[in-house]
Amino acid sequence: MLKYTLKEYKEEFDIKLSEYLSSFEDNTPVSFIDQQKALFTTYNNALLLIADELKKYGELEANNIFLSNTAFDDLKKIASETYDDIRIEEKFKPLIKGFQTLEEFLVDRDSSSENHCTRIDYTKLRNHLNSVGRILEFLSTKYLKYQSEPSKDDENDSPIFIETQEFDIKANVDGNQQIINDHLGPFESYLSSDDYILLSNSLIHYFNSGSFPTLEKKINFKTINKKWIGWALKEIFISISTAKLSYDLLSFAQRNINIFDKEVIDKKHFQDSNLYKSFTEKPKSYKYRQIHLKYLENH
Repeated sequence: MLKYTLKEYKEEFDIKLSEYLSSFEDNTPVSFIDQQKALFTTYNNALLLIADELKKYGELEANNIFLSNTAFDDLKKIASETYDDIRIEEKFKPLIKGFQTLEEFLVDRDSSSENHCTRIDYTKLRNHLNSVGRILEFLSTKYLKYQSEPSKDDENDSPIFIETQEFDIKANVDGNQQIINDHLGPFESYLSSDDYILLSNSLIHYFNSGSFPTLEKKINFKTINKKWIGWALKEIFISISTAKLSYDLLSFAQRNINIFDKEVIDKKHFQDSNLYKSFTEKPKSYKYRQIHLKYLENH
């Protein structure tokens, strides 16, 4: 189950950790936390996908908006209990093909999630997002705690201590790099290795310092659907910062990535731009999914 408040998760954490450690000799607290962080990051992304669809409406209006059930597919797969909690009403969108008898309609109708729609309690959605954000912060703190504890390579070795501050930087960089690779890796063949490293390092620099570096050359992608890259960059941003998509990322992309350089963006109204849509409208192309799945299979 993923539907927790921070208090509820803390109460179960030690039990879950104990069960995990006892299930296999080489399991460690750090590997358990890595697993939990990956799980809750996926959960967070599923919630954000729904929130992205509704954020252009006010909170009261959002409660009256029916979204296609495809927006909820990821959430229902990994946390159906949360979907049940936020759902207000679900209804069928009938697909009628000319004149049909009732019997013909019942036989021919498409019952896939694409032809259903749901409206939700937007306040509950935001509460769940807040909880998962706090749980991820709790897991990051636990990660540093266990990594900074003394360890031994074998019984005869002296204890090895890791300075918490040093590890804090290394853990963040390594963790952020993994998230970047997870989302950009599927498109690595669309740009040179130097450009991949340049883009990756620019993102790492931003998450460590709060600002993007000034680049001397542009990052050049081969011909590719820019929504694939926009969505990947957005997923990286919200996974690491757990904040809403910012102007800084869009401005950096417009100035430094060739596929976005003809876009126009205004800081005060950047959410109304076509560039913003390229980052927030999930690509529907099957090729995107195919590339991503193939990459995950090979890594």
